[in-house]
Formats: sequence, structure tokens, C-alpha cells
Amino acid sequence: HPEWFSEVNGKRTEVRPQLCMSNPELLRHTVEFVKERMRKNPKIKYFGISQNDWPNFCTCPECKAVTEREGSPSGPLIEFVNAVAREVAKTDPTVTLTTLAYQWSRKPPKTVRPEKNVVVVLCDIECDFSTPLERSRCGKNAKFMEDLRGWGRLTDRLYLWDYVVNFPHYPHVFANIPVLGENLRTFRANGVSQVYEEADNEGPHAESAELKAWMLAHLMWNPDRDWKALRDRFIDGYYGAAARTVKTYYDELDAVAAARDESKTPLLCFEKIEDTPVPDSFYDRAAELWTKALDEAKGDARCE
Repeated sequence: HPEWFSEVNGKRTEVRPQLCMSNPELLRHTVEFVKERMRKNPKIKYFGISQNDWPNFCTCPECKAVTEREGSPSGPLIEFVNAVAREVAKTDPTVTLTTLAYQWSRKPPKTVRPEKNVVVVLCDIECDFSTPLERSRCGKNAKFMEDLRGWGRLTDRLYLWDYVVNFPHYPHVFANIPVLGENLRTFRANGVSQVYEEADNEGPHAESAELKAWMLAHLMWNPDRDWKALRDRFIDGYYGAAARTVKTYYDELDAVAAARDESKTPLLCFEKIEDTPVPDSFYDRAAELWTKALDEAKGDARCE
């Protein structure tokens, strides 16, 4: 079915394609596909229909017309998911379809509203995470906040996919701890009801993985909690006799984040080590502090 794939530059493509959201045959197939999944998995109440993780959205005349009318390629996508959702609701109105507002589909459509059984999962992958999203001076963050508010006006079933780690190099310092709680409060204030925090699941013990997982678990439960009190509580319990030295490290890491903000250098989740503004002196100091912490932890049963 080459006609099911996206049309890019006047040609249907099978190279990193999206799908043609205006194709009626594809719509019928997708409805039956989802219903078959529902029959095989009657206890599952969430099914995802989302774009592929690359560009190349469809620009055929039909899709392009909707994109232009709605001011965003999210228009054809939401119309397609809505059509599937209406058919799914006839079979089981308790089933929810999720779809990503991600990269090219992040900007909300002008008029198309997601159906009641559709959840939009908004992604902030392009943002600067060195400072709170709402107070940032970064243009990327301002555009994200505009999209966040836009989706909040269109639907009361808005979820958020947040990024809290460096993907090219998991051990690389990602000095975003002070912003975690405020960003969650921003999401809540703009109608977000659920959040997925994508952190480190591939580099065991990589940059602050355990600390961030613990803090985020508490902050997602209650974003109003004091982030620094949570951080210190974790450090006291996890690092034992070395806690004071470890707190010194994290205080100095926070200073790195503040310096980055002053220099207006964004903290991106795809930052390369060779592009980082973190000075070499910080790493020298970090090695000194962690070596000291290892010595202090010897003999402490909590650290064995």
C-alpha cells in the first residue's frame, strides 16, 4: 500500500515515512487493527496511535489542505485519531487512544478538538532545561509554553512527556535538579494531569539517576514539595556518612546551572560533551569530592 505512506516533495516515500492521514482505506484498516488489539487485550484501556520518530509528515493535497486550515500538521493527525476514536467508542467507550504532540505535530491545531476518548501527550524534547520552562529567556521554551497553553485550551485530557537526562552520554552532568518541581507545577497549572519523565534507563548509576528517580516520584505525587529538602533527604539516606560531601557536590552543580543561565547557554537533552559550557575545573573538583565521599562511606553499612 504505497498510497498509505506520506507524500513528501510530490512523491510517496518509504524512507523514514509517516502515514497519509487523509487516506480513507488506511483509516478503515487502523480502526479494525485497534479493535482486533482490543479483542485480544480486553483489560487494556489505553492504545497509542502516534507518528514515527522522525519528520516527513504527509503533504499530499488532502493532508496539506487540513494542515493549512489548522495552521499545523497536527491537524490531519488529530482528525485521523478522532475518526478512529469515534469508532472505538462504539465498541468500548472506556477505551482511550493516546497520540503524541511531538516535534512537527507539537503545535496545536486551530479548531480541531480531540475527542473525549483521546489523550494528547505533549513532548518538550526541544526545550532548554537549565531554568524553569515558564521563566526561561530561551526562545524554544517560549514557543513550547505557547503550545502547552494552546493544547490546554483544546482538551482537558492533556499529558506531558518530559525529558530529564542527556541522551548522547548518560554520565554527562545534566544540571536540572532545581527546575524539576517548578516545571511540574507549570504543567499542572496548564491542565496537564499525568506526566511521563524520560530519564536514564540504559546507563546504570549514570548521572544522578537514583536521586532524580526518587525526587521525581515525590514531586509527581506533590509538585509543591520543597525540591531541596527532598534532595537532602535522599542524600542523607542514600550516602550515609558521606552525605555532607555529596551535598557539597550538588550545591556546586547547582552553581553550574546558575552560571549556564547567566550565559544564556541552553541545557539540551542532546548536548554533546564537546559542546558543553561546564568548565574543566568543575570536573576536577567533582573528582576530588567524590573521592572524599568514597573514603567517608567506608564502614557505613548503608553504603556497602
